[in-house]
Amino acid sequence: MPLTKDQIQERHRACSQNYRMANREKIRASNLKWRTKNPNYGQEWYQKNREKAKIRGVKYLYGISPIEYEKLLKNPCMICGQPARDLDHCHITGKIRGVLCRHCNLGLGHFRDDLIFLQKAIAYLQCTT
Repeated sequence: MPLTKDQIQERHRACSQNYRMANREKIRASNLKWRTKNPNYGQEWYQKNREKAKIRGVKYLYGISPIEYEKLLKNPCMICGQPARDLDHCHITGKIRGVLCRHCNLGLGHFRDDLIFLQKAIAYLQCTT
């Protein structure tokens, strides 16, 4: 009985992994040599394809078009009212919550989007002021 496409892919994946494990140093040396010859490869591609990268990133991260993304960023930060730079999203569901400035978005990230940590921070600020 012939192998299915999935079985063939799985065998190929296993063989590739085995080769990489057995030839780790050889592959590292080859990669280092290539990176030495092409030090700005990623940067050059990004500079030439900035819009393509932006479209891919917005679609991949948020599932929306760049036009929708730009419309959302025209709104002010939902916490402090400053110009927004980032989309805030739930890291569990991926759902967009709103737009935030860089400082507010980083602040929420540092508190790991945890209401208990934020409440403790508020209580701390109230006691110290």
